[in-house]
Amino acid sequence: FGLKPFGFKPFGPSRSGFRSPTRRPAFFTEVPATTKPACTPVMPEGLWNGLEFWNSVYAAAQGGKGATYEWIAGHEDLKAILEEVVARDWASRILHVGCGNSPLPELMYDDGYVNIVNIDISDEAIELMRLRNVERPGMTWLEMDATTMTFADGSFDLVLDKSLLDPLLCAKDAQEVVAAYMGEVIRVLQPSGTFVSVSLHPPDVVMKSLRLRPEWSVTVVAAAAPLSNYLDAAYVFICKKGASPPVGTPQDSGSDSSQVAEDSGPQMPEPCKGCLWWTLW
Repeated sequence: FGLKPFGFKPFGPSRSGFRSPTRRPAFFTEVPATTKPACTPVMPEGLWNGLEFWNSVYAAAQGGKGATYEWIAGHEDLKAILEEVVARDWASRILHVGCGNSPLPELMYDDGYVNIVNIDISDEAIELMRLRNVERPGMTWLEMDATTMTFADGSFDLVLDKSLLDPLLCAKDAQEVVAAYMGEVIRVLQPSGTFVSVSLHPPDVVMKSLRLRPEWSVTVVAAAAPLSNYLDAAYVFICKKGASPPVGTPQDSGSDSSQVAEDSGPQMPEPCKGCLWWTLW
């Protein structure tokens, strides 16, 4: 892909030393500096798929009705990756899953990616973003569950996931949910399509999910996370359908959390125990 793998200088601005979140929801849990971040196997009920929860979030979006909110990384941070994996024209069919009220698709559209379908389970988010983008023809907004999508097989050249996989990995029924999601992603991608997932989870967690689908090869890239509110780095998993492994494994200087065992084969993901995703939102 022409990108620098983990272990080299990541793209995106440096955030060295930043550790203070700018806002904390009621369920934020302080973690002593000496402890490794960890999450319970069970998130607050309904966090990943609760319409009431997410609708309340988008209805109370900072800045009032119609405001947007970006998380982990923005268009400028991901621009280099997008340019590598998909052409910037009408022919490129792009699906943005778990879109929320992110301005990312708007900026992608203005940059030339004009055939974008955005989905989210929150009707509040979809209506908000549809109204914001009435003057961007070709941009579609649909209320839809990413684990049960209604698109025809092979509908898209790129599926873009910016932290939708994160809450799914932390769900109580993570195994079933993630397996359903991965199956849908591979189904709606055309035979040589690409799945790009931006995650705060380390590779040893995410790769268990990606290895459920032997139909693709994976390149892992480290990127800055300037908008994560807490963490410095995120991982970008670039999954090419129709290409067999080897899997691109990031190498970290002495950190076991970044290592993916070679030839470990497909493994069902367990509820995440290695992050603070739902406490950091």
